Amino acid sequence: MGAVQTFSVSLPCVDDTQLWEAQKKSLTAGANGDWDTCLASAGEGQRLAGFATSFTLNLMLACAENRTIARGQPLGPFERRLLYDKELLALREIRYVPEELDKIRGRILTSISILQRAGFASLAADLEAELQKAQQVEPSHQGALPAVTAPSRAEEISLVKVGGVYALPVEINSVLTLNFVLDSGSAEVNIPADVVLTLVRTGTIKDTDFLPGATYVLADGSEVKGPRFTIRSLKIGSHHIPDVPASIGDLNSPLLLGQSLLEKLGTWGIDNKRMVLLIQPGASQTSTASLLPQPQGAAIPPASVPACPPVEGNVADQLYKRALKDYQERNYEAAVVNFKQYLKQSPKSPQAGTAQYLIGDSLYALKQYEAAIVAFDEVVQKHSQDPKAAAAMLKQGYAFAELRDARNARFFLQQVQKKFPNTPEAQQAAEMLRYLR
Repeated sequence: MGAVQTFSVSLPCVDDTQLWEAQKKSLTAGANGDWDTCLASAGEGQRLAGFATSFTLNLMLACAENRTIARGQPLGPFERRLLYDKELLALREIRYVPEELDKIRGRILTSISILQRAGFASLAADLEAELQKAQQVEPSHQGALPAVTAPSRAEEISLVKVGGVYALPVEINSVLTLNFVLDSGSAEVNIPADVVLTLVRTGTIKDTDFLPGATYVLADGSEVKGPRFTIRSLKIGSHHIPDVPASIGDLNSPLLLGQSLLEKLGTWGIDNKRMVLLIQPGASQTSTASLLPQPQGAAIPPASVPACPPVEGNVADQLYKRALKDYQERNYEAAVVNFKQYLKQSPKSPQAGTAQYLIGDSLYALKQYEAAIVAFDEVVQKHSQDPKAAAAMLKQGYAFAELRDARNARFFLQQVQKKFPNTPEAQQAAEMLRYLR
């Protein structure tokens, strides 16, 4: 037995306190109409961060525009350049956020028009070229959230449909009621900076409510932390949800209800026909899919579909039956949602491996290849003895092939041949390997 060696490793401690203080000072100054301090503190926050983000630039732009307007002066080159830089960074950042381009396309086009009218033709042309580049790789638009049938005695909350998405009234900190977009693909609740400023004015956000930022990866590979805070209370219908973490978005960002709140609601669903949100009291938590971009690629033969299990009347069986029906009818978005809900209810059921596989297969059918790879890996790692494990690993290889990642595609296809020899999946893997060569 070899000798034990001890190594001493020193790691630097990064203190972001000054950064968060600068951003908070900027927001507070803006709320009080002190635009010089607002702009100076926003710039100091960017300096402390070491790089710019669309959020910091948008904050600087808001401060600069309001300062110029307060002085009775026209907006000039400084504000136009900030607008260009902010929108350019936003377009580059959305490459890492599913379906985000749809949310900002109109705003980008408006900014291009503003720059053109203000005489900054070269900046407008550069921004338009960046938008066209982003649109070339953008996935096809996803529809509204799929319908989910909720059990009886669920609370019903009226919804409004805006631009293909659902919105509902939510009370924030018992002082402000606004319409939020229901976005199960968002990790957290998002509150625009101007709403945060309003909450600061009302005294319902204190210094202790601000949190360390979440880390995001930007287009240049660098990482940035976005500012966050704790919402003391959100009220949806009769449901009071305390201490909800939220991110602070730019002034033009939408109010979003993300998973940091939705996971606390329990089992919920949407009745499309009656336009209501259904929240089941006392049910287990639910999870919905975050659909990723859909690269183009050749079609792969669909997997075989299992038969529906007998319905025993409980919530889990009903969810599985509904999800399977959605899958068979090619309503894949709803299938993903309902299979995930089923797995929350019955994570160790005999159908768990199949349910997880069909989540991956639904995402694959939607051309959400990155998400499908992750879902299939859940089958391989957590349900390795399930009959669907071989098919899941095979589909991982197919998904990497669709993403034009031949190296990883070959790796998973070879793993299928190694771990599941003399199976139909191994034969299919061999055929695909010949194609990749």
